[in-house]
Amino acid sequence: MSGPGAPSGRARDVYAADGLRSGPIFGDAIFQVIEFELEPHAVIRPHNHVGYAFISLGVRGEVTARHYELEGDAPEPGADLEAEFTVREVAGVVLRPGVMTTLTRARANIHGFQAGAEGATFIDIGVHYPDPGPGPRAFSVLDIDATPTDARRRLHRARWLGNIYAKA
Repeated sequence: MSGPGAPSGRARDVYAADGLRSGPIFGDAIFQVIEFELEPHAVIRPHNHVGYAFISLGVRGEVTARHYELEGDAPEPGADLEAEFTVREVAGVVLRPGVMTTLTRARANIHGFQAGAEGATFIDIGVHYPDPGPGPRAFSVLDIDATPTDARRRLHRARWLGNIYAKA
């Protein structure tokens, strides 16, 4: 099978670095299915999704997914990579086979993952909207402090790192 939207092969065929292999199973301009294979304890750094809604579904092993939202004002990604701002952790889910978590353009739109001791595989099923919706207008990875500044409210300091994957 070939042509637009045709399966491109296993995840390891597209991207491999830092204990992660990923790539599309299916994709076009609106709908994507992407497979992620993580080695034990591998990390996908927190990042935002402009104009997307995603379902992340566990397939093998365990991977912890953490979701964040901007709390208050933040610069646009790339505008000031030194500026600190605040994010609020809004969800933490351990994905196992059949367990899922979601994000939308307006809710829990920043997420990151860390595989468990056995490694993990999960699939993202996503829809891209022509209108990006509320929030930042550019993709970026974030550096989020592990220790909250306010544990009760789950607030963390953060800063944008830009698209560090484009530099690879």
